[in-house]
Amino acid sequence: MRESFPEQGTASKIILLPQTKVPPGWISEQQAVQAALASLAEAEAIWTGEEGVLDEAGEQWTVSLAAAQETAEPRSISVDAKSGRIIQMQNDAFRIFAPAASESVGSSFTVEGKARVAEAAFLWELEDGHNILAQGRGMASASAPEWGDFTVRVNYDPKQVTSPHLNLILFAGSAKDGSRGHELIFPLIPRESAQN
Repeated sequence: MRESFPEQGTASKIILLPQTKVPPGWISEQQAVQAALASLAEAEAIWTGEEGVLDEAGEQWTVSLAAAQETAEPRSISVDAKSGRIIQMQNDAFRIFAPAASESVGSSFTVEGKARVAEAAFLWELEDGHNILAQGRGMASASAPEWGDFTVRVNYDPKQVTSPHLNLILFAGSAKDGSRGHELIFPLIPRESAQN
């Protein structure tokens, strides 16, 4: 680096690292790192992509990011290997892409994600810690063991909310005894006025 202002630099040597081979239709490591960096564009730190690790069985990239400032903690971000979307939260049966965790949601909002459940069917509830505000059924585009896309529209009455926090709970109901399996609890914040 030259010490003039603005800073200037030249490359004396460029090394191209081998790319991880990905199945057809999946995003590359570079695309996964770009998606992870774009998801932190609003963050105060300047981030750089360290590496992306492909989990073929889980159909996702795990991207490690480092901050230029020493005060920011390194981050690990999961990226869906087929769609390139950031995984906000997940377990072995569900992935949520939108909304973001702890996002403020209006009385009507859309949940987008993937599910890997038997017969592609699952159940959901929206609760505030005291009351169930809404509930319903969802269908994914594919049945387990495949990951299938889903979209669920949630409507609730903000006047019934008794807490400053909401939980969207996704789960697979057991056909045998009705018990809940693969429960994913996703935090949200109620917003009375706006509609998403």
